[in-house]
Amino acid sequence: MVDDPVRKADEAFARALEATGARDPREYYRKQMAELKQSNPAAFGEARDHYAQVLVPAVAGGQEDPIQAWLEFGRRLAEWSAPGETVLVDGTGVAHPWSRPVPLDHLALHLPEGRGGKAAAVGIPIEPTPAQRATFDLLVAMKRELS
Repeated sequence: MVDDPVRKADEAFARALEATGARDPREYYRKQMAELKQSNPAAFGEARDHYAQVLVPAVAGGQEDPIQAWLEFGRRLAEWSAPGETVLVDGTGVAHPWSRPVPLDHLALHLPEGRGGKAAAVGIPIEPTPAQRATFDLLVAMKRELS
């Protein structure tokens, strides 16, 4: 029987999600991939190749933490969609430069270059703090009123 690397990577990711309680970002990333396919087919090809040639082999082979690998894929996906900077927002609402490993209690946001662009969520903590929720609401959901 031939090992299926995608299945192995999915199983490793499922175990990591269960062990940490982290959120599964893949559905959100699939939507971003669909948008990228329409808006920038060349970047979509890069993203698809990165998934197949980097993410899956690294996770399936045990060389990379599955959650960290997916967060890095999400960061790169956001960058392919809109150049900019990815930051980590701690529980107090202070932004820090992207660095790995990403603490799972930090909000990871990609901030596009220029003015007026909507931020992309790369990773959302299990229990966002009020400061993280407010940051998400303002920069990702584009809400202009306090809830």
